[in-house]
Amino acid sequence: MELDDFKKINKLSVKEDKNLNEEQMGKIFLKVRENFARQKKTAIKVAAFNLILAIVYATILKKDDTVYNAGLTLICTGLFIGSIYTFLKSRKFNNSFYSLPLMTFLSQTEKKLEFMSLYDWLFVAPALTLLGTGGGFILVNRLSRYISNTELIIFFWVIFFISLIIFALIVSRKDWKKEHGPLLDEVRKIRMSLSEKAE
Repeated sequence: MELDDFKKINKLSVKEDKNLNEEQMGKIFLKVRENFARQKKTAIKVAAFNLILAIVYATILKKDDTVYNAGLTLICTGLFIGSIYTFLKSRKFNNSFYSLPLMTFLSQTEKKLEFMSLYDWLFVAPALTLLGTGGGFILVNRLSRYISNTELIIFFWVIFFISLIIFALIVSRKDWKKEHGPLLDEVRKIRMSLSEKAE
């Protein structure tokens, strides 16, 4: 969809607010479109990487090692779920999104710019659980040859994996806020302004 088409679709809505003209809305539209294009490109790359990694792990299964195979299977499943999640996420940024009414467009844009929504956790939580469990199986399988206390191995693995997730979430949220925060604040401000005007 071109910028001129977007202006025509939302022309009446924009006129409702004297502080919001077509030029300002056009700039917001371009920022959103560029932001979503980057997100879509990144999501497709991550989906492809996860899928390739899952296939590679599937090729190193060992016929005579049940625990090791179980761990790899869980990891592959987690990676596959991650691949599906990121692929579906990339599909959310289609062209039809830009033809929505102005208020709906702004509201949906806010949701897409937020960090880790409930929809994201529905995929991420099971994927992380599978990856953590699979990694634990493999670690215990390998270290139990040298350390007899498997409970200690599991304990340290759980602490390490949870700490890794927390660290990754903190860093990811910080990076996400830096990259998407300014645009999210701008979109939210415009939506709230239009909502107050409508009331």
